[in-house]
Formats: sequence, structure tokens, C-alpha cells
Amino acid sequence: MSNPAIEFDLSDLIASRAADAIVAARAARAANDNEEGQRPDVECRSDSKLADLTRPGGFVEELIDWIVASAEHPSRELALSAVLPFIGALIGRRFSGYRDARSNLYAIALAPSGFGKDHARQQIKRLTQSAGLHAFAGPARIMSASALRNALNDKPSMNCQIDEVGGLLREILDPRAGAHQAALKGDLLEFFTSASTFFDGAAYAQARAVQIHAPNLSIYGTSTPDDFWNAVSTLSTRDGFIARLLLFSIAETKSAAVIPALDVKDVTPRIRDAARALAMAGRAGPTDIPASDTGSIPREARDVGMSEGAERRRRDFKADIESRLPKADGADKTILGRAVEHAVKLALIVAVATNPADPEITEQNMAWAVQLSWLSCCALMREARLNVSDGTREAAFNKALRTIGDAGDAGITAGRLTDKLRSLDKRQRTEILDDLVETRRVERVRDDAGKRGGPSTWRYFLA
Repeated sequence: MSNPAIEFDLSDLIASRAADAIVAARAARAANDNEEGQRPDVECRSDSKLADLTRPGGFVEELIDWIVASAEHPSRELALSAVLPFIGALIGRRFSGYRDARSNLYAIALAPSGFGKDHARQQIKRLTQSAGLHAFAGPARIMSASALRNALNDKPSMNCQIDEVGGLLREILDPRAGAHQAALKGDLLEFFTSASTFFDGAAYAQARAVQIHAPNLSIYGTSTPDDFWNAVSTLSTRDGFIARLLLFSIAETKSAAVIPALDVKDVTPRIRDAARALAMAGRAGPTDIPASDTGSIPREARDVGMSEGAERRRRDFKADIESRLPKADGADKTILGRAVEHAVKLALIVAVATNPADPEITEQNMAWAVQLSWLSCCALMREARLNVSDGTREAAFNKALRTIGDAGDAGITAGRLTDKLRSLDKRQRTEILDDLVETRRVERVRDDAGKRGGPSTWRYFLA
């Protein structure tokens, strides 16, 4: 007869032994980090959480407050992700930051289905309607490169709010994409870097190239994590597309339902007037209105200076990024290469939204922008390592990593892993798992608990 006093849960024993083994393995790894020939990944850890960065002050924060006030399941993180590209479009072409950086952003918010991703987007639409800001509203679907060029020429500073953005990315990032999809991807790459100069356009047999001056294209895309990363899984890590994205990965659980303080149709006069003021800020006079904007006419931007504290924060961030670059490779290198630029753009947006009449980037603005840019870098680097590949073998390598990572802290047994990786032959699977262990991306621990009286086996954990 068993003694209840000494009964235990076998799963607790497995977890305990596995945890002890992991601690020992990580201690050994740390002791050998300086082995000749080792090239560890760039550390992608941030002390900040996205929820901590939703109060940057000024109109950005006011607009976030207004959006969540009408939400049944409030998410300040999703509101932040929608507000930044919207304001970036409102002030686009008329203000510039360090080294002529502009306010165009490609913001992507990832959250599970049913999380409420649509609310912030719909509120931005309601504000656009109420304040008469249609000159800044871009298309929700982009069907071709030529269509996007025409739209941007008519509205040279616009924000495209795209739901289920994974579908668009799947079309344009597929290595087998047709000429039209490939052209759209190329234009998106170039628009991002042409905001302070001009886009040269493309010449066709039946049409001449048309220059677009200072194209300020912002994109706000939402998706589930799986759909987004499945869309970019075959993307080359070196073409710079991923690096141009500002990623908002919403990992928190869905908030509890509340009774909203505002009706969704209640666009307050304060919010409406502040948005209109931003749309008119930096213009030459009362006749220089958004409806008159066109990409065919150049526009001079007002330079927004930085305080000494802000410049110090920017320099420190740049030095930190440059210290990490020697360890970087593939996607990490391209992502890190855009980190400072993203921070400068973010600081510019908040500074102008706080004081459009006489903006200055403060130390507080830059400190916040650096944290948000680095948080996005960490999410991009971490997920790109698991999802983006430059070849068939690397795709299989990443699939194994994702499978082990999905198992969480409990790890996954060798038998279960074999079942999930059955698309790989035994030799390939063995080589990949050995490589993952050798490169210290995965920890392999002998699971002696197993079944009672049964043989021991291996259990794999993401390092």
C-alpha cells in the first residue's frame, strides 16, 4: 500500500531534474563563452515592456488615452502601434530630425485572433472622418506598384492601415512572386529610404517615370504572429525589408472586458482640434492646406533640433549598437543597422506632436524612443532567427528551433520531436539537432525519469 506522505507527481520530478540539468548546462556554457572560434548571437534582451512605453507624453499619449477609452478590451499597446504611423503621416514632409530623418514608419502589430486589433484602426478612421484628414488616409489594400505610386503622388504623406497584412507580405515576399509583386516590394524598400529626397519612379514602354518628392509613406499593419511569420519565412535576411519594420509584438493576455468611458463615435473636440493642428503645423500659411499637397512639388522640411541630453542618448545608443554589430550576422546585422534611425524617427514624431509650433527633441523623448526601437529590434531578431531562412537547410534548422521553442519550459522529448520533424530524414534530423546543441541554441538533457522502469531518453530545451 502506498504511503500518501511520500507520493509525488512524476511530472514534477521530470521538471525538477530537467531544470537542474539546464542550470548545470548553462553554467558550463557561460564558463566556456570565450572559447576560440565561438561567435555567440547578439543578445536580444530588453528590460522594457511594451506596456511601459505607452505614455510618451503629448498628443501621442492623449490619442492613446482617447482610443482605449472607447474599447471594451483596452490595449494601450495596440493603440500605440496605430497612433505612431498616423501622426507620422500628419506631420510628414514638413519636419525632419537628425540627419534629415523623416516621420515615415512601417509599423506591424502582432496579436492573437480575437484580441481586438481592429479597434484602434477603426478609431483612427473615425478621427480622420471627423477632422477632415482624408488627405492623409492611404489605401487599405495595395494591389500593385503603379497603384501605390499614383496614390502617393496624390497624397505624398499618407498612412495605409492594412488588416491581415500577412496576406500582402505573402504575395510580395514569395521568391516565386511575379514581376508586379516584386516591383511592389522594391518600391516599398525605396519609399522608406527616399522620404527626405525623392522617389525616381519607374519607366515603362507606355509611360514615363514620374518623380515623387519627399514621399512619406507610413504603414500600419496588423496580423496574428503565425500568419505574419509564415508570410516572411522564406524572405532573404539580407535584403533589408525586415529591418525597415517597427514590430509591436503583443504578448500579453487579452484584457478583461470593461464598460467603455466613451462611445466609439465620440470624437472629442480636443482630439479633433489637436489632430487638425498637427495637419497644419509647419505650413506656409492658410492657403497651404493638406488638400493641396502633391508629390510633384518639392517641400522644404523644418529641422527639429535636439537637446544636449537627447543627443547624448542618441550617441550612447549608436555606440551600443555598433558594439553589437561585430557579433551580428544575417538578419541581426540588417535589423541593428536600422535601430538608431527608428529611434530618431520615433523621437521626432513625439516631439512634434507635443509642441508642433516650436518642437524640440528632449532627452525624455529620445530615451523613450531608444527603448521602443530596441524592444522592436529584440523582437525582430529573436523571431527572425526562428522564422527567416536563406536556404532549404536553414529553413529545416529554423523549423527544429521553432518546434523546440513551442514546447516551452517543459521541453520536448526526442520521440515527440522526431514525430514533429518527420518531414526530415533521420540523417538530416540528427545533423540539425547536433548542430543546434553544438552551437548552444538548444540544450539536450538526459531525461532519466522517463516511464517507471523504462529506458532513459533525451529531452530538448530552447537555450
